[in-house]
Amino acid sequence: MKSIRFKEAATLLLIMLIILGTAVIRFGLSPQIPVLFVIALLIFWVKLRGASWDEIHKGIQEGIGTAIIPIFIFILIGALIAVWIQAGVIPTIMIVEIVVKPLPMDRPTKEQTINVDGTKN
Repeated sequence: MKSIRFKEAATLLLIMLIILGTAVIRFGLSPQIPVLFVIALLIFWVKLRGASWDEIHKGIQEGIGTAIIPIFIFILIGALIAVWIQAGVIPTIMIVEIVVKPLPMDRPTKEQTINVDGTKN
């Protein structure tokens, strides 16, 4: 397969972003459907440019191999936050920090207050 020019790559990226944005924002679809649609379009486009299925498969494997560790980290962080929310850890932290023990700067002392006219109390 021949190399891709910058103009062609930029146009393809713009088309993918338009498809993703329109599908999610305008039509309210969940992001998985437009992402799969864009992947299918990319595979079709690469096939039209003359790539073999083995080259396409190898490219997909290389891309997934590079991105699997960050994806796994994001999945674990999402699972941890979901467990914390379901168990009530995050609301408890918010209540403790806001209601139970406010910081000294949240409630100014008499020396820190200034009247509307600029004079100190």
